[in-house]
Amino acid sequence: MDFSRYFYYVNIRIEKGKIEQAALLNQLAKTTFIESHAHSSPPKDFKDYMDRHFTIDHLKKELANPAFEYRLLFTDDQLVAYSKLIIDTPIATVKTQNIAKLERIYLSEKFLGSGLGKTLFDYNVDLAKSNNQAGIWLFTWVENHRGIAFYKKMGFEIIGSYDFQVSKTHSNPNHQMFLKF
Repeated sequence: MDFSRYFYYVNIRIEKGKIEQAALLNQLAKTTFIESHAHSSPPKDFKDYMDRHFTIDHLKKELANPAFEYRLLFTDDQLVAYSKLIIDTPIATVKTQNIAKLERIYLSEKFLGSGLGKTLFDYNVDLAKSNNQAGIWLFTWVENHRGIAFYKKMGFEIIGSYDFQVSKTHSNPNHQMFLKF
């Protein structure tokens, strides 16, 4: 049995992602995406998506982009979670101005239930508020039941739907969710 989820984490740090951390981030990003979505599409489509979006070069470009607020959560110097927040990203279904998009928030599967995901989420809410945002919106796969329950617990509401394009021939239905501050 893995007891790590039952321990109180004393040494937690959240830091802004840096270009030189791209390889480390890529490892976690690939692992958590596979854990969360590998069963969501045909294997070839999934592999092609991974090959396009989960490369070190792709992450270096994103980490260098000042519009993307990547945050990395470490516990005992191990990277276990990350997020990507984009400030001032309006969407047609939300009339509120000055809103952020939480494009990614992933936690290593072995740390689910540890409270670390909420810690990173709360950090992103504070980051959004410090940038004068009035809320956060996101897309999440309709079969991500654990994630949807978490987001609802945090105060998000389902406000629409979106087809997430995995490949030219496959898309996954997503909920659009919004949290107004």
